[in-house]
Amino acid sequence: MPGIDKLPIEETLEDSPQTRSLLGVFEEDATAISNYMNQLYQAMHRIYDAQNELSAATHLTSKLLKEYEKQRFPLGGDDEVMSSTLQQFSKVIDELSSCHAVLSTQLADAMMFPITQFKERDLKGIEVKGFKTGLVSSTWDRQFYFTQGGNLMSQARGDVAGGLAMDIDNCSVMAVDCEDRRYCFQITSFDGKKSSILQAESKKDHEEWICTINNISKQIYLSENPEETAARVNQSALEAVTPSPSFQQRHESLRPAGRTNPFGESGGSTKSETEDSILHQLFIVRFLGSMEVKSDDHPDVVYETMRQILAARAIHNIFRMTESHLLVTCDCLKLIDPQTQVTRLTFPLPCVVLYATHQENKRLFGFVLRTSGGRSESNLSSVCYIFESNNEGEKICDSVGLAKQIALHAELDRRASEKQKEIERVKEKQQKELNKQKQIEKDLEEQSRLIAASSRTNQASSEGQFVVLSSSQSEESDLGEEGQKRESEA
Repeated sequence: MPGIDKLPIEETLEDSPQTRSLLGVFEEDATAISNYMNQLYQAMHRIYDAQNELSAATHLTSKLLKEYEKQRFPLGGDDEVMSSTLQQFSKVIDELSSCHAVLSTQLADAMMFPITQFKERDLKGIEVKGFKTGLVSSTWDRQFYFTQGGNLMSQARGDVAGGLAMDIDNCSVMAVDCEDRRYCFQITSFDGKKSSILQAESKKDHEEWICTINNISKQIYLSENPEETAARVNQSALEAVTPSPSFQQRHESLRPAGRTNPFGESGGSTKSETEDSILHQLFIVRFLGSMEVKSDDHPDVVYETMRQILAARAIHNIFRMTESHLLVTCDCLKLIDPQTQVTRLTFPLPCVVLYATHQENKRLFGFVLRTSGGRSESNLSSVCYIFESNNEGEKICDSVGLAKQIALHAELDRRASEKQKEIERVKEKQQKELNKQKQIEKDLEEQSRLIAASSRTNQASSEGQFVVLSSSQSEESDLGEEGQKRESEA
């Protein structure tokens, strides 16, 4: 399994349990490599000490062999054979001692110096950084809390999943004052036997937590219209936050508002948002995990992500999976809580760039979501999400492919319609211009004809000549003569 390149420090501001768990993995890795290097250093140091001891022992042996001639034994005589033999043996031992001395020097240069430098420079830096991050991240009794249905869940540092902290159905919540802490609120169970005092990180989080727990306590998530129910209990929630609000605050609290949720979840609007979509397909899935990937151009990315996530779950003995409803529409993919019908996550369909099922286990499928990373929209990142379904992984991928095809055809039809409308507008504009031009030409011809007729009339009257009348003028003159005859006859 490939290792993690680096720890994303920019995500530590979110202070999520995932970031804390990842930080714990880095600390565990630093501790493991420190222990291993210490053991390796001690073993190598034993070899180096043993080599030095062997070199010193051979040198001492050679020295003692050479000093045999200088020894005077009371009962011994001059034994030249013994002396010459020990002298030759001392030369051999002396050469061996020189070799051991050279080997000891080589061990010091090639083995002890690099590992000592690594231990003092690099390994000490890791320990100092781990100590500093420990000072920053460890606080007294700090846990990550979240809601799931009518339960308040908590996840401590180092835990792989959250656990039940309290049942908050029909509970009571109110703001309390602590001696040394701000933004505290107390949750009391419906039977009054259990109570917990929690501290939020800011005033905004403090108010949102109280409103959210009030909504859950009144079982708004189970009602048919959670927004109206939330509006009715919103006043009591604000009174728990501020016991004596002003008139303006009371007026604001009585305005209809949606359910306040500090986790960004949206509920009650799933149907209204997706009722215009052509495709509606619902599947039961279980979330296995997700991780950032470096590329999104081949299905092997999904296969490798599946392998790494399954291996990580097996190593850490994680068997629990969160069940959700996956709604596939022509606009997006939605993960919906099966109990509360609250939308947990929304994946825009244009951002889903790759999807595939496992080659052997067809229940496993995954898709790659391309999003903008960080605050810069130009920096795109790809995240692969892995799920398990009930023998319908291929069907889900086919549904996603169908949704993308429908969305593509709809987009092409929309563009074609817009282009056709633009062409019709251009044609209509051209027709208007042509009609206007024809009208102008017709008016000019009429004016020129009238001008020519008036000029001929003036010329005939001035020279005393007859004027050739047009057919209409001749008819008018005939009618005038007939009228005069009738008047004379009368």
